[in-house]
Amino acid sequence: MPCMGSNRIFVDTWGWLVLANDRDPAFCRGFCDFDANRLAFWGAWVTTDYVLGETMTRLFSVAPFAAARGFIEGIFNASRDGLVDIEHVTPERFGKAWLLRRRVPRQAANFFHRLHQLYG
Repeated sequence: MPCMGSNRIFVDTWGWLVLANDRDPAFCRGFCDFDANRLAFWGAWVTTDYVLGETMTRLFSVAPFAAARGFIEGIFNASRDGLVDIEHVTPERFGKAWLLRRRVPRQAANFFHRLHQLYG
């Protein structure tokens, strides 16, 4: 179920990997002070199936199988609960985003974030 909030936070591969590893020095900077009220204020997190594929590849190669599986299943559960939107990057969406990217040479916005804003 897609989130109902208008604000969304894009989580990339490294963001998921930091959240999966509470021993990572960046874990507390990004997550220890993060609470449900802040999540509700900012809206749901958004990621893509491509990002999750990268995350799974790396996570299953470095973490114990049960821990990696539990973490990824947690993302899918959060998606079902409306806390994480998983955008599926189809060939058509990818092509449209690439056409847009070619027209805007110096844009700071994330490529797939722009894709979602315009075609999501």
